[in-house]
Amino acid sequence: MTEVGWSSSKPLTTAAFLTLVEAGTVSLDTPLADVLPEFAVMRVAHEHGSFPSARPITMEHLLTHTSGLTYANASGSRAERSMAAATADDCSPDGASSLAEWAARASRAELASVPGEAWTYGVGIDVIGRVIEVLTGHPLEVALRERLFEPVGMRDTGFRVAADARHRVAPILRRAEGGRFDVLEVSLEAPPVLSAGGGIVSTAADYTRFLRMLVNDGQLDGERVLSPDAVLRMRTDRVHRDGSPLPRTGDISWGTGCGFGLGGRVVRDPHVADYGSPGTYGWDGIAGMTFFVDFEAGRGALLVTQVLPWPAHFHEIFRGIVGVNPEK
Repeated sequence: MTEVGWSSSKPLTTAAFLTLVEAGTVSLDTPLADVLPEFAVMRVAHEHGSFPSARPITMEHLLTHTSGLTYANASGSRAERSMAAATADDCSPDGASSLAEWAARASRAELASVPGEAWTYGVGIDVIGRVIEVLTGHPLEVALRERLFEPVGMRDTGFRVAADARHRVAPILRRAEGGRFDVLEVSLEAPPVLSAGGGIVSTAADYTRFLRMLVNDGQLDGERVLSPDAVLRMRTDRVHRDGSPLPRTGDISWGTGCGFGLGGRVVRDPHVADYGSPGTYGWDGIAGMTFFVDFEAGRGALLVTQVLPWPAHFHEIFRGIVGVNPEK
């Protein structure tokens, strides 16, 4: 049945962006301002104000959540409040009417850190969505369909649910008082601002095809989508320096025994992480969807739930059951 992926959108957008890297259109080191000039001058939030950033945001910073761009939170940190004010809290009736307008607003927000100096979960991959639009000359929905969904055979994946497929949509349950669950109403139409980091709708069958493509080093059913080198880039930890992790801000973690690659977590020590082999790649969605791809074992696994807030212990049970490498 059709489900809403939320942050499980991020690895999909990352893979689509890497097709542009492989085409030579852009590189991971390309400054964001080379594509979106509004991001040329950024300021970093400080307890008593802000200061000019000493380093520009690059594409890799966006894909690894080290750009300093946060999510909007009107009652959060100074940087989160700044993002909320800049973007009209991301979903206000007074919000942006297009991804281009939203990105321009986001560029006025203060950063949580100098790019490359801390890991802060945020809108970086949403900004990548706007980068994809500019570089391809197509709306994000079209670009992702042409560069990823169609080559992988993800027929039910996009930013909206077709009218003749809406009977397949699994209800999203929200925990209520007394152990009850309420059904959360969500729009099945594409919103004005397409979220590359949290707005893609897919199915378990489609997402499994994406995992199979990754397991096969970028190829599926004879179709080459990514090179083995691009897949290796995704699953290479990029947040540890000389064995020490970058500082993390906020309450989102990449997980014990793990680091972070492009668009997802990467297992560094499987004995601490308690699943997978070194280089195992994956990420989650806020309603409980989670996946991982263990390249050494040659397999992937996907868990789909539709519960808010998502039951974190489900992930531990899931990984404990299916994530153990018998050769460890």
